[in-house]
Formats: sequence, C-alpha cells, structure tokens
Amino acid sequence: IQRAWRRETCMIHESGESVHSLTLDSVPLGDLPVIIADFSHIAVLQMRGVGASAGLNTFLRNFPRLGTLELSGNGLTRTPQAIEDMSALRHLDLSENRIELTERSDPEFGNNNALVSLDLSLNRTLGRAPRIAAQRQLCRLDLRACGIAEWPSDIEALTHLQALDLRDNNIAEVPAAVFKYR
Repeated sequence: IQRAWRRETCMIHESGESVHSLTLDSVPLGDLPVIIADFSHIAVLQMRGVGASAGLNTFLRNFPRLGTLELSGNGLTRTPQAIEDMSALRHLDLSENRIELTERSDPEFGNNNALVSLDLSLNRTLGRAPRIAAQRQLCRLDLRACGIAEWPSDIEALTHLQALDLRDNNIAEVPAAVFKYR
C-alpha cells in the first residue's frame, strides 16, 4: 500500500499506457485499515481473494479515479456502495462472491457511465440480473452461474454490447428479438 501511495507501482494497462496500480492477492486482510491518503493516481485496484468486507467502502473511497476494480473471490454479499461514486470506472469484476440482488439491494452503478465490462459471474446467489440500462457503453456482461431464471430485461438498451455470458443459469425462455440481426 505504501509503494502504491508513493507511486512506485506501475503497470502497462490494456490500452498500452503506463498506469499506477495496487494489487492485493490471496492474502486474507481481515478488517481494512482506515487510510487518510491521496490515492487518486491509482487507476487499477485488484483485491482478489483477500476476504475484505469490514471497512471496504471506506477503503475504496480513497481511490476516486479507478478505471479498473477487481474484487473477485472475496465473499462479498452485496455490491460495495463506494462503486457508485467511481465515475471513471470502466472495468468492474465482482465475480466469485456471494452477492444477492433484491429489489432493495440492486445497485444502480450510479455515475458509472463509462463502464464497458461488468463481471458478476459465479455469484450463485445473485438471483436476478442487475439493472444496467444506464450503462450505455457496456460491451461485456458476464452473468455466468448466477441463479438467474429470467432473461435480463435491460439488454436491449445496451447498443454497444458485444459479449453476454449467461451460461449455467436457469433461463428457460430467450426472447425472439435476440435472434434477429442487429
């Protein structure tokens, strides 16, 4: 964390540019520390398999300009609220958690108009597709093995969508419009 704060953690992003990143992999963190520091230069935050839950929203608010956020395999039961304020977020990976969506807990993904990929795969308790109609730039949506029984109603609004993964769900009916040439 200190190296990232001191701008010592660069990586080559998929766009080819050099960006600052912070990666915390497979080391159980427990409660995240309260950090009062400027991490606005960090573009990529990867927290895979760290089990982070307590203090996660507060921790994430230190990274206001993230382009990529990966929180896979952490046992999360809901989408972190801090994500709603990340207006530059382009890639969001919340796969392999225990997120459950209900009418009251369904995230809007707030100001994330730039979101191009969303991975919620292997959240077996998700139960339904998230509301994503406002994500007009979304190109990739992964909802594999999420316990979904109905076709996502917002899909038609996603005119840039190139890849949709709905494998291993319980969807019995696919709308006829899906098979029409775009």
